[in-house]
Amino acid sequence: MKKIKHCNLSVMAILVSVLVISAAAVLLLQQENEANGATVDSIMYIDTDGTSGYKNDVTEVTSEYLTGVSYELDAGWYIAAGQSVFQTIKITGDVHLILDGSVNVVNNGFSIQSGARLTLYGQGKTGDRLSSSGTAVQLKGGSLVNAASISCNSSNKTIIDVKEGDNNSITNYGTISPAGSNSKAIASAVDLTIINNYVNDKLSGKIMSSGGTSYAIYSTADVIIVNEPNSSIESSGAETSVIFANGITLTNSGTIRGVGNLTDAIDVKAPSTVTNNSDGTIIGSGNTILMKGGGQVVNSGTIGAAGCGYGIYLNGGKITNNSDSIILGGSNGVTFAADGELYNAGHVGGTVAVEAINAASIKLTNTKYLFGAVTLADVANDVTFAAGSGIYHYTGTGNTGNFTIGSDPTSKLNFTGSPNALLYVKIQGKADIGSATATVDIEVSGIPSTLQVGDKLLLISGGTATGSPKNPIFSGAGHDFSVRVENNRLIADFQGPTPYTYGIVLSENDHTFEDATQGYSAQTPFSVTVTNIGTGATGELTVTISGADASSFTVSPGAISDIAAGGNAIFTIVPNTGLDPGSYAATVTVAPSSDNSNPVNTETVEVRFTVDAVPGPISYCITATSDTGSVINPSGEVSILEGSDGTFKFRALKGYEIKAVIVDGRSISKSMIGTGSYTFENVAENHTIEIVSAKTAPTSNNVTDTPVDVKITLIVDIMKGKGHTEYSVNGSQFVKYDSVVTLQKYDNVAVRAYAADGYQFIEWVFNGMKYKEAAMTFENVTVSIYSEVYFDEKESVAAGIDSTQPEGTSSAYIGTLILAFAAGLLILFFIFWRRYYEVIKPEAAIGAERAHRKSEYRFMVEGHTGDMEYRIGEDKDAEWTTISPNEEGEYIIPRGKIVDKVFIEFRSR
Repeated sequence: MKKIKHCNLSVMAILVSVLVISAAAVLLLQQENEANGATVDSIMYIDTDGTSGYKNDVTEVTSEYLTGVSYELDAGWYIAAGQSVFQTIKITGDVHLILDGSVNVVNNGFSIQSGARLTLYGQGKTGDRLSSSGTAVQLKGGSLVNAASISCNSSNKTIIDVKEGDNNSITNYGTISPAGSNSKAIASAVDLTIINNYVNDKLSGKIMSSGGTSYAIYSTADVIIVNEPNSSIESSGAETSVIFANGITLTNSGTIRGVGNLTDAIDVKAPSTVTNNSDGTIIGSGNTILMKGGGQVVNSGTIGAAGCGYGIYLNGGKITNNSDSIILGGSNGVTFAADGELYNAGHVGGTVAVEAINAASIKLTNTKYLFGAVTLADVANDVTFAAGSGIYHYTGTGNTGNFTIGSDPTSKLNFTGSPNALLYVKIQGKADIGSATATVDIEVSGIPSTLQVGDKLLLISGGTATGSPKNPIFSGAGHDFSVRVENNRLIADFQGPTPYTYGIVLSENDHTFEDATQGYSAQTPFSVTVTNIGTGATGELTVTISGADASSFTVSPGAISDIAAGGNAIFTIVPNTGLDPGSYAATVTVAPSSDNSNPVNTETVEVRFTVDAVPGPISYCITATSDTGSVINPSGEVSILEGSDGTFKFRALKGYEIKAVIVDGRSISKSMIGTGSYTFENVAENHTIEIVSAKTAPTSNNVTDTPVDVKITLIVDIMKGKGHTEYSVNGSQFVKYDSVVTLQKYDNVAVRAYAADGYQFIEWVFNGMKYKEAAMTFENVTVSIYSEVYFDEKESVAAGIDSTQPEGTSSAYIGTLILAFAAGLLILFFIFWRRYYEVIKPEAAIGAERAHRKSEYRFMVEGHTGDMEYRIGEDKDAEWTTISPNEEGEYIIPRGKIVDKVFIEFRSR
């Protein structure tokens, strides 16, 4: 064999120069692309619903890019990697900004102009945040949607400053948190709407402040706040407020908490409305709710705690504490500083449960429990106790558990409902009902059957009662009572029914028939019993029907001849058939006939009936959408009849491929995507279907959004060349990849690529993004990873350099560089190609197609771990040599053996 001579030094020098110049040209092009705000395909981000989204044609925001557009972002999608921004960036359209790492704004950050909106996204990494040493975001009539983290570590700063304009709004899914002392998370000088949402552990809906006199929300104007379930608004500042505002309209289903020293939860000046839902909690370490301008509080959850001052301080207005709800204060549960009303069907507690100051007149209705004293001013008060309610000691003894209505003679004390074991209300302490109480009313909805003449109803029991009712004898529910204080208890003596000579009562005075549908059959008549409670016969009675809808009912009989003393009679009422859809009402009256001179009382019964229209077929809406790279048919809002099936066909446009099909917020499998259609079967509710595509490229990949109930996997495909890959999960030992790997949510995954002998690693491709590092790491994985790896023969690597020509670059200049580069490669190929020999090997063998002369040659064999054999040269009588795999599964032909064509076989001799 002829020996190849070495190339001379001049040729080598020229070749090296060509390669250096070409590399420099490529680098130049790359830098120009970056400076021009190059777009990046298929960027992953965490959407506001907590799922992973993908966006194509995202513009990279760099300092150079911002300078080129005068620090202004218009409508579109952008991504900003960790960097610092020193100028205010105006937002003038609908801007979506993905944060890749920490983006630091040094001065006044983003300024959202009137009618514009800025939506911030993270990528699921801990460090994805918008940080600031000053104000991160200004609102000037615009909207901020935060699905990332916004923070500030400087003292005396405001993270989000709402300065001017109308219709300002903040929707927070992530975290807004100043860490510096004396800071504000959100400050506003104009009216503002804030919606705080919890989605998942990544988008936890938190607005927080800490240190010194810091506020979570501070406004000199009015604020509408909606705090959704599991979200939180907190402050750990000292002697400050979580929410301080001129006035608020608050709907809370999450947590509002002051955890610092003497931190109020809510402090407002103007009339306000607070609605605390069943899953809502509002607690202050100072006071919980201070409504200095009065207003309305409706509580179905928890307000206050034993360690705070006031549970609610209300300067006039109404508090409704619904069933099983809690209002609690360390000193006072509820304090009225002006006329107000408290309706309590839950628990109100404090050393003083209810207090009126400043001569406030109070209307108090207690149907459940008050823990602590009830102290009302000496003005006209109206107090109602329902049967079974009570006033109890809050803690210990002493002045708690007392009730004082005040001394005003026009105050009213009422007892309503059906007595439970003849007891209305229990008061553990002293009960002062006033020495001149205007009246004591008893409204008994049902007299216990065991109650006999001479029995007593204990209106107030368990403590000592003082004072005397002004009107001790009255009638209630058709019975006579005598009310007095006896043995320090307020007693009502039951004196029995008032005797009547002539009198009737009806078994029912009100009835609503069950709704019917148009075309209904005859309805069941409703029977009413008329009872004579007098001592004489009634004489003839008439049963008549009146009202606008009288003709829609039938009464039978229309007259009752007579009812003897103690006797009864029955009449019926029934709606007529054939009525049109609508609501019908009438009044049935039982009275003495015109010929009956007995002074019998008149009684009535009200009846109602509703006819519903025949319902039409029920249909549901399926909303079908596709992006710019795909189509779906049918599209838009598609109406589907209940119980029917709806099939939607989809496909990618030329140059695109379908990346995901999202049905009701969840991605379907790749195999289902491959069918090109999706069917909603037996439709019984509204649905959505969305088609997501990406540009087709030779190095396409897919990182799919992973629903909660779909397993997360790692898939690696070698798309070109020879080599292998390894992976490690959570820092474990690297393992060679040979099949799909199942991952757990939030695993940390590392991968690395190894080229086979004679090959070289080129790049990884993840989600359309190319990476030149052979080793990659993914932290806190929440989605499946589909990756592609590319190898190439060592002598052909340089030919793959991207020659994309940026705008403004000289075509002649680039063409000259490319020609020079190609010439260098031809020279190199001419000099060295004969130093390689062809390798003939089985299909299962993985290794280079040619071997370098006298160099070591490595290969692997899929599915085979036994010995292999090789020979050098085409002579069939040449000696076969046996080789065994090493620990890594590689077979090695030693250095110096290869001087001719190489043959490798599964050979057994």
